[in-house]
Amino acid sequence: MVSSNFSTSGFLLLKDVNIHEDVKRFLLDLNYSLLTLFNMNQIKHNFIQVSEVDALNNISEVVQRNISIAVSLNRSLVSVLYDESKNMPSFLKLITCSDLHDKISRLLNAAITRIGKDSVGMRIDLPSENKYATQAHQEFPSFPYALNGVVAWICLTKTTKGTGGINIAPGSHKLGVLSLEGNLAEQNKRLEQGDL
Repeated sequence: MVSSNFSTSGFLLLKDVNIHEDVKRFLLDLNYSLLTLFNMNQIKHNFIQVSEVDALNNISEVVQRNISIAVSLNRSLVSVLYDESKNMPSFLKLITCSDLHDKISRLLNAAITRIGKDSVGMRIDLPSENKYATQAHQEFPSFPYALNGVVAWICLTKTTKGTGGINIAPGSHKLGVLSLEGNLAEQNKRLEQGDL
């Protein structure tokens, strides 16, 4: 049943992947790296320090707040953080989560999963930053090897429509490569109306 839903809609929400501790570890490392970058560059900030985090239960909110502050102080250092994050062992552990890959293998009826090394990354989407917002796109023309694969999107912070969540056009994978032109507002309107 799961694979038929995936085949019909083109996406699947996996809520039971055992990845939460890996996400926390990566967020802790990301937060530490952010503070280190700004301290090394002697940029004054009012970031929340890890020692202030209440038993690390709200690390997601702390990172979200600290990145928002960092963007307002020095956007280029946040870009450095983005590039640096892909080399963190905690990021690599996150994207190689065996539970996630086991579920993907079962979904695709594949003996093994692979990760396209050039297709691995992290997005930092902030609601107030339209300049860097991702335009509407289809994953399979965007990522090498995705015609016969899946793209896993792991949400590191709570997302809503207002904070930069994603929109999915169910079934659009069956339409082939689509022409997605226009600005972000036009694309979102077309997506919401189902007019692809």
